[in-house]
Amino acid sequence: MNGRVSHLSAAWALIGMKTRVIWNTLLAKRGFWSLALIFLFGLVWCVFAAREAASMTRSLGMLFLAEPARQLLSAVVAYAFLVVFTSDILMGHTLNVGQMSTDAPFLSTLPAAPGALLTAKLYERLITDWVGFIVLFSGFLGLAWPGGFTPEWLVLCILLYIEIELVSGLAVTLIGAAMQRFFRPAAIQNMFSLLGYLCAFIGLVPFLIVSSAPVESATAFIAAMESWSDIAGTIIAPFRWLTDSLLDGFASPSFPAFQFLWIIAMAAGAGLFHLAVRLNWLTWVHPGRRRVISTSRHLLSGLLRKEAVLLRSDWNILTNSLLLPISIIFLQLWAFRNVLSTNPEAHGLNIIAAALMYFSMFGPLNSIGSEGMAVSLLETLPVSPGRVIALKTLFWSGLAVCCFIPSAIAIGIYLSIPLPSVIRIAAWTFLVIPPLIWVTISMSAIYARYEGKILQQRSHFSAKLLTPLVVGLLVASKDLSPDSLLNLAVFFLLASSLHLKASAAMARRLDPDGLLQPRFAVADAVLGFGILLGIRRFILTIAGLAVPPEVQGLWPWLFSLLIGTCVLAFFCHEHARNRFPAPAYAIGWRRCGLAAAFSGITAGSLLGGGAGIWVRHFWPEGIAAAEASGTVIAAFFGSPATASLPFLLFFIAVPIIHETFFRGFLCQALISGGYSRLAVITAGGAVSALAWPSAFMPPAAAAGMVSAGLFQRTNSLLPGVLLQVVFHGIVLYIYYTGSH
Repeated sequence: MNGRVSHLSAAWALIGMKTRVIWNTLLAKRGFWSLALIFLFGLVWCVFAAREAASMTRSLGMLFLAEPARQLLSAVVAYAFLVVFTSDILMGHTLNVGQMSTDAPFLSTLPAAPGALLTAKLYERLITDWVGFIVLFSGFLGLAWPGGFTPEWLVLCILLYIEIELVSGLAVTLIGAAMQRFFRPAAIQNMFSLLGYLCAFIGLVPFLIVSSAPVESATAFIAAMESWSDIAGTIIAPFRWLTDSLLDGFASPSFPAFQFLWIIAMAAGAGLFHLAVRLNWLTWVHPGRRRVISTSRHLLSGLLRKEAVLLRSDWNILTNSLLLPISIIFLQLWAFRNVLSTNPEAHGLNIIAAALMYFSMFGPLNSIGSEGMAVSLLETLPVSPGRVIALKTLFWSGLAVCCFIPSAIAIGIYLSIPLPSVIRIAAWTFLVIPPLIWVTISMSAIYARYEGKILQQRSHFSAKLLTPLVVGLLVASKDLSPDSLLNLAVFFLLASSLHLKASAAMARRLDPDGLLQPRFAVADAVLGFGILLGIRRFILTIAGLAVPPEVQGLWPWLFSLLIGTCVLAFFCHEHARNRFPAPAYAIGWRRCGLAAAFSGITAGSLLGGGAGIWVRHFWPEGIAAAEASGTVIAAFFGSPATASLPFLLFFIAVPIIHETFFRGFLCQALISGGYSRLAVITAGGAVSALAWPSAFMPPAAAAGMVSAGLFQRTNSLLPGVLLQVVFHGIVLYIYYTGSH
């Protein structure tokens, strides 16, 4: 009895320790409010996914007889389980967070029974498997939905979800223990990389087949189940019992069968884990392998040779950056050949562009961070950061050219594209690759994480968000049209800013606090402004491809302004918070006198009236676009009074954030850069006007310059904010009266 109590106490102690470690780690990385928002998003996603699952269940019940529908639902549940099971491998959850995490040797040294260790590992899997929560749990809720909330329904879904998670976690734990015993760490990494590559197609291929031919896929599945009823029935029997339990509840005859199978599986797995612990599989140390030093000459030398050796030793980068995009290219050609044949040259360009974006996200973006602690060798070499970035760009560009130029030619041959079009696709690919690699290598230097990694190449989340934006501007430029040239101009503005910032980050890598000097730099201001322009160009490009220009109205611009404003708010907040003890005061949120506030309101009124005259005489199409947009908003939000609320909030929040960046950030950066008062006022106003539609730029520039002058005179953002709020309020009123 005492032994059981001690085992339970050890299990509870380990669970408590795991909970504290995970919670503190998440708080350190995200913060409390970020975690709260993520959790709320997960709940909302779960609710919507459950609704879709319930709708699918009802549709299958109406389309098919009961037995075929249940067979199909069982296959869907098995597919969802397979996706969740392989998600550990695809995202590195198993090795970096879950059952094979680096604390396994430490846990094995504690005076705790194998059962306590297994309990802690399965608990960790249960609370960290967010993919299982949003896929399996939401699906269980939808399948078991009785049409109204009942405690029995919720208890059933929670119970079955926990049981499935525990079985999955136990299987992964045993696989990991066996691999740790029989393979070296490098071999485990390479095997998981290849297995992740295969698992990607396990999840992708069925989705492509079903999405391209849903009715034919369902019919073929039912016919296959009838032909292979014995074998298929045996394999899918556990998932059939699980599906019947969800559909029929606790009273289903399949529920006790599933519970009995689950108990047998858990008991057998726990016994195997106990044996693995006793045999020291979890802490097994393999002897080192004798290395043979080659003295032969190589094609590459210096840093290029180092890059090749690093890439060859990391199968994760090889599979994710090279094997996966090329495989996806040929998978798209096979699955959608009939669709692609309608406009083969455009589709060929789009396929190569998507593959290049994927390649840059998982290859060059991890180039510097994947070196880990070995990057410290760069400090011992007489090589500048700019040269390091240039050599890495040369290496990855050569690799991409060798892989994607033949892929472009193969696409042209397979789709029977004329030879001139094939040459254009190959030439465009060749011209796009170097600048694309350049910008992603720079991003890798800015957002690198140099800690040691086991499986997952950990680039910063901000880099994952920013890279598609910058790269998208380049790959969307496929001709010499004005839109493409504008995209190229914004791309090279962003790329140059990122290169300068990357060189500074690498030069001060050993002294990161030196990058956080308490000042606003012109390069950072240019980068923030480039991001704003990039968001606008990217969204306008996507909107131009998806929606005809005559029916777009102001929606693409409003959407880009909304996203860009949120990004600017985050940019200013993070920059000031990391550099100043009083961020709000430093960026310009200081008190001002009544006279200054009155000056701002008066100037906003005069400028708003002038803007109204300008709009009526020089931009009549803007009122028509506003009328179309207002009609859509009114239909979405209801009454006109309710529909005007988003506009009011929008045109109050935008002036506040734009004043914070363009005057508080940009103007102070220009001042610290030694620019004259007139240059600061002119640039602070003219640059802010570029965020508005082209026909509205003159009045927006005038308002911006007056705001910059007020900021120079009062050293406070409040007069400019009042000016912009009044200015935008008057323009909004003119829009409303002009469209009614």
